[in-house]
Amino acid sequence: MPSSIDFSVSKGAKEQLEIGLRWHEEGYSGDGLLPSTVAEARRLVRTSSWWPSKVKRAYSFFSRHGAQAGPIRDDKGRPTPKAVAWALWGGDAGFSNVKRIRESMLAEEAAATRRQGNDVAKSRLVAHMHYLSLTDPEYEESPMKNTPEAQHAYREAIAHAMEHADMHARMLAGGHVGDEHREMHIAHACRALDMADALHGVMCEVLGEGLKRDEEGEDFTILGGIENSALAQRFTEVATKVGKLPRSLRAVVKAELGRVDADLLEEKLMGAKTDRAALLALKQQAVESARVVDRAETERAIEGALDERLITPADAARMRGIDPATKTASAAPWQRSRVERFIGERREGGPVAPIARPGAERTVAVADQTARQVNNGVPIRFTEQRGATVAEATSLANDVAAKLGLDPQKMQARMAASLS
Repeated sequence: MPSSIDFSVSKGAKEQLEIGLRWHEEGYSGDGLLPSTVAEARRLVRTSSWWPSKVKRAYSFFSRHGAQAGPIRDDKGRPTPKAVAWALWGGDAGFSNVKRIRESMLAEEAAATRRQGNDVAKSRLVAHMHYLSLTDPEYEESPMKNTPEAQHAYREAIAHAMEHADMHARMLAGGHVGDEHREMHIAHACRALDMADALHGVMCEVLGEGLKRDEEGEDFTILGGIENSALAQRFTEVATKVGKLPRSLRAVVKAELGRVDADLLEEKLMGAKTDRAALLALKQQAVESARVVDRAETERAIEGALDERLITPADAARMRGIDPATKTASAAPWQRSRVERFIGERREGGPVAPIARPGAERTVAVADQTARQVNNGVPIRFTEQRGATVAEATSLANDVAAKLGLDPQKMQARMAASLS
């Protein structure tokens, strides 16, 4: 395709070239001036036309030397070697001239790369479909299905290409690229944008009417500070076309930390691990504290039930996980809910037996008591004020058996024999 770029030397640039040649002939140029620079200046004046390689080298020269300090005239008003070299490249007017031409060149290169990328992407897709048609017996028309998974996979690939272009754009905007390498980074950014555009085109072509734009995700925008207008325009064009894309890990890190820094991210992760360990320790401490409180409340309920004569000491021992006969731990202590449920059931039936708590001797205050000798002369007191119920007699027998280490069945038999 023929080029549409205008390589004409501007009027101002041509005047500067002529001035530079005149100063050179008058002997004002320096020893470092290359003969090729003079020859190319004469060619520009003669043909009034730039050529691609000269445009690239002129842009690098102006970008490299434009900000360097140095006088344009000496103390006698004569042009300095710097002024001569600057004029032989076209001067300020030449700088503006080559910047315009260079942007047109980059735009044309990007368009050519885009056309080539689209052709390559389409040819690869056609080849893949043909391969499936030969190897997959279930293949009919298209290997892609109009599913959310397929759309998401394509959008992730597009986001990867856009992030690649964004990386080069950030390097350019941040001033991290030397003048001699700017063109390379611009070309890489344009190729990445073209790949994103080609992937988006293939996705739209294959998925067709079922394609839906994401409402959530990341928008890519061109950064400020990029002088190349062709790159900025292309970036904006592709970003608008593809819309929101899945957020990358880099985007998440930047949003949370303010910048993409591996050392900072590692520090944050280490801090998060430490915080998590401290949180787990606090949780464990809270669990232990709750267990202690729960056990204290359970013990308080047991003691209260003993004071109310709702349970026997043997019952209390079993609730505490202790064998009443051997006084050793035999099982896990009862849960608080089980203790409260058991005591609640006993409260409905009234006291189990008029017996004393272990410790100081407290006998039942009744009008008439009878002391009997049981098992080697140990005094056991029974009330004869009223007739004992079966439950009271059974509870009393169990308590006495636990205290003396006897078999409850045998104790009940002795009680029955004694009472008879």
